[in-house]
Amino acid sequence: MLASCRDLSRSYPTEPSMIALNPLCTMTVRLKEPLDAGNTPTGQRVIAEIASASLSGRLSGSLAGGSSADWLTLVRGGLGLPTCALPSGPTTARWF
Repeated sequence: MLASCRDLSRSYPTEPSMIALNPLCTMTVRLKEPLDAGNTPTGQRVIAEIASASLSGRLSGSLAGGSSADWLTLVRGGLGLPTCALPSGPTTARWF
């Protein structure tokens, strides 16, 4: 005998319900003058050093240290695609 994963005795809403979006925090970042790292097969690479960064709201914190940057790939139309990576080891970010 095969069992169904769906519980037919349970009632399901017929109207879609709205999900309330509540901001978690506001991040403020101040960047230094960007550096042009040249063209690549995927687009132009730009490095923007982060001068300061802070979070306020339900999460709060600030950037510690001065060796942080955003790496962007600029593609046609002026869109900047960020390169996202998480540090590991002793440089891991800590939020207080």
